Amino acid sequence: MVPRRVLRVFLPLLMLVAPACGSNSGPCKDDYDCDGAEVCNRTRGECEPFVCREDADCLDPRLRCADNECVNR
Repeated sequence: MVPRRVLRVFLPLLMLVAPACGSNSGPCKDDYDCDGAEVCNRTRGECEPFVCREDADCLDPRLRCADNECVNR
């Protein structure tokens, strides 16, 4: 069992830090700023569903990955 004194100190700290991880409530700078399977589109500073990070992620070899989108080469 965890002593109450420890909980009184660490629980408020945890509550302050936890919302900063995996929250897409504001602009993002990195994928860690986004929820679950979303990634940060660094160009727009917004979280969006993952599509691609590199050309190999696009199913059609005629497409390339640019800013989390598969676009024509």
